[in-house]
Amino acid sequence: MKLNSQTGGVLIATLSFLIILSVGAAAILGLTATSYRLSMRNEVRAQARAVADSEMEGLYYQFMTQILLATPPTNTPTALAGLNLVDVAETPTTARDPFLAIYRSPNPGWTVKRSAFYNSALDRFFGIVPGTTKQGTVTSITVKIEVTPPPGNFFHDTVVVRLGRRFSTFNTPIFQYSVFYEGDLELAPGADMRIEGDISANGSIFMGSTPTGTLTLTQKVRYLPPGVFNEDGSGNTTYRKPGTPVGASLTAPLFSTSQLSQVETLTESENLQGGVDSAELVTRRPDLFPTVNDVYRSIIAPPPGASNPNETPGSYNASLGDDPTISSQRIYNRAGLRVTVNTDNTVTVEKVDPVTQTVTDVSATYASAVSAIGTGIRDMREGKDVAVTTIDVSVLKTVLTANYSNFNGVMYVNVKSNTPTYPGAVRLVNAETTPETALNTGFSVATNGGLYIKGNYNTTPRADGTINPAMIMGDAVTLLSYAWDDANAAAPMDPGTGVRVGTAPLAADGTHKLTIEAGILTGNVPAGAGTSSGGAQNLVRYLEDMRTNSINVLMHGSVGRLFQSKDYTVGFQQPGTVYMPPVKRDIKFNQAMLTQPPAGSPTTTSFSRGNFFMW
Repeated sequence: MKLNSQTGGVLIATLSFLIILSVGAAAILGLTATSYRLSMRNEVRAQARAVADSEMEGLYYQFMTQILLATPPTNTPTALAGLNLVDVAETPTTARDPFLAIYRSPNPGWTVKRSAFYNSALDRFFGIVPGTTKQGTVTSITVKIEVTPPPGNFFHDTVVVRLGRRFSTFNTPIFQYSVFYEGDLELAPGADMRIEGDISANGSIFMGSTPTGTLTLTQKVRYLPPGVFNEDGSGNTTYRKPGTPVGASLTAPLFSTSQLSQVETLTESENLQGGVDSAELVTRRPDLFPTVNDVYRSIIAPPPGASNPNETPGSYNASLGDDPTISSQRIYNRAGLRVTVNTDNTVTVEKVDPVTQTVTDVSATYASAVSAIGTGIRDMREGKDVAVTTIDVSVLKTVLTANYSNFNGVMYVNVKSNTPTYPGAVRLVNAETTPETALNTGFSVATNGGLYIKGNYNTTPRADGTINPAMIMGDAVTLLSYAWDDANAAAPMDPGTGVRVGTAPLAADGTHKLTIEAGILTGNVPAGAGTSSGGAQNLVRYLEDMRTNSINVLMHGSVGRLFQSKDYTVGFQQPGTVYMPPVKRDIKFNQAMLTQPPAGSPTTTSFSRGNFFMW
């Protein structure tokens, strides 16, 4: 009995051990299976995250492309939906193929859903753009991605990755400064000059006061390293660009506070071409843009081809067409009213829908405002006769009001008749009051030729007391006084004799003053070993004696040098030969240009992907 009892005890112990062992083994197998499933699930989730990341990058590229094609940031969700890329909704619902082929069936086929939306209450603000000193508008859209594993995957119904980001575009008007330059900025006025507002140059800055004038600077002065400020590159002080002609002795400009507090360096180049990479364009499209200067000047040039053979490079590959990002920047394509000065010197005026580019010939309607070219007018600075098309802005305003209620405020003049020996130009007269638009976008005039302004420009306040936003752009800009007479254009200037002696109305401050209330974008000829550029003080040129009648000039807005002039290429002429400078030249930045830039004016654009979030 005792033996049987012991045997039974052993069997019970053995069975218990086997049961415990089986349970342990089952637990281990279960744990192993669970670990395997978790491992596989994590791997699938990681793959889904990779798919979602690639989808975000694809949408970000499409978002940037739409902005560079001039789609308003607030409209980008709708534009992307029009390309069948997203749902315009807070939650995506439409199943789509992934952007990358490696994630599509049968590789295997992942399922993605995308949405983009804009919230007018939360996604737009005006202020300092992060990481810069510039003011502008920040617009964001929310983008959401949902990724599901392929249908045959074990985790198809349980693993779903949902990521979101807020894509942002930072849009800053080009008019941020009193004076800004693409390249080295030179400034040495022969008379008093005061600049109220920031100054910026994508290069070095050389500036000083002459014995006959004082240069006063009130705000920040910024240059781009490795450029310098008033140095020769070896640490020696110089107020003139090394290697250029030596003129009168210069002294340091007057700073409102001090040079130490006002002079700063830029952390990066100011992009003055809407976010376009000019160097990349020259590399990619040398047929269309042989030099970086051609990229910058394209803003005032018509599209390549039949629109103006004189402006089209001989190397242009017509099969490639215009570059789409540059096309959207051209003022020619932004204009609602287009004037063409044909090669036979006839004039055509067209009403243009900037979106569809539908064109209607309205030459007869605007004939009273646009005068056909007559006898060439001598430009003594260029030493050439200039074919001038005159636009009476007062008459134009009346005609626009009666016939073009939805005018967008942009007028472009395509001068096809100009040649190197006989350049073309546009002259604006009776322009104290400029056309307004239904949306208060202002009035902008651009031309690939020269631009002459006779008398005050845009100085009549609007009904609410503000100034109509305005912009003028041309290969060169020249200010003529009220006394200008074409018959005396070629006469030798003899200060004090009355021939080519300027006049100006009496201003509120008791001085005789010519005033331009506008942003000015133009070019000049850079200084070289035997040529002076004339500096920023001569970005607006003169052809008269402005000294005898004690004329002052005020440019209230912003003045920018974007490119090297193509047609107006004669260098600076010393005072007394072609002109006598105003008694005083002031450039004062108009703060209103930050919040209400003129119609069609260029903008500087940058982008941000924003941070990831889960939803």
